[in-house]
Amino acid sequence: MRKGTFITIVLILSLIVNVVLFIQLFSRNEERLAHFEEVHNGIRYASELGDILNRGYSELSLDKKVEYLTAIHWSLTLSAWTLEDLEPDSKEYRNFTSLLIVYREIPTELKDQLRDEIEDKIVSNLLSIWLQDMDRINDSFQHFELPDSSDKEIQRLLDALIDELEYENELLEEYKQIWNSNTPS
Repeated sequence: MRKGTFITIVLILSLIVNVVLFIQLFSRNEERLAHFEEVHNGIRYASELGDILNRGYSELSLDKKVEYLTAIHWSLTLSAWTLEDLEPDSKEYRNFTSLLIVYREIPTELKDQLRDEIEDKIVSNLLSIWLQDMDRINDSFQHFELPDSSDKEIQRLLDALIDELEYENELLEEYKQIWNSNTPS
């Protein structure tokens, strides 16, 4: 009877420990998914702000345009930082983070061009191209199950996405060259 009681107690304790560990695992998984949702929200927020700026571009003052571009920059910065913290050891996530970092710098370039009094039409056209690319990035992130994807799937996503990007600047061209030189043919 003592041996049976002992075994029963051990089984109950084992069950309790396993339930607690399962709850912690589920909780970590939920937390991870919530962080991916934060990343996506930041990308979507930047895209929506860009759309608002693009639609009202001609009516907005220089200060308002700069405010929008600053908000876009920080939204993408926070998304990049969050993604970087989620998977610090994954090369593919670092590549996606690098792409977000490139695209967060474009609003800063546009702010500099506005301050340098570059023609509004030129800046507006660049903003439109940036916005199209951000919509592609947002759509890719939204329709692709990034949290559950393998490294190869993420690489395929980035391959397809990079081929579609139209914005042209030095930083993005460097990113594309590095990507193409590191991607197996």
